[in-house]
Amino acid sequence: MPLQTLNPATGELVKTFDEASEDQLLEIIEKTHATFLEWRRTTFAERSKLMFNAAKVLRDNVKK
Repeated sequence: MPLQTLNPATGELVKTFDEASEDQLLEIIEKTHATFLEWRRTTFAERSKLMFNAAKVLRDNVKK
């Protein structure tokens, strides 16, 4: 059964997503865990640089 995203203000359909299978979910969980194990080895200084860069990208792409 497809999942739907609705705009709560209007009830308008925004997007429909196919439901993931159990195998797909297990693969996602495994990849997420592996990424976490890699991320936790990064230093605070490295994380800080990445987060400041992400903040800059977000600020630079704000729609005014």
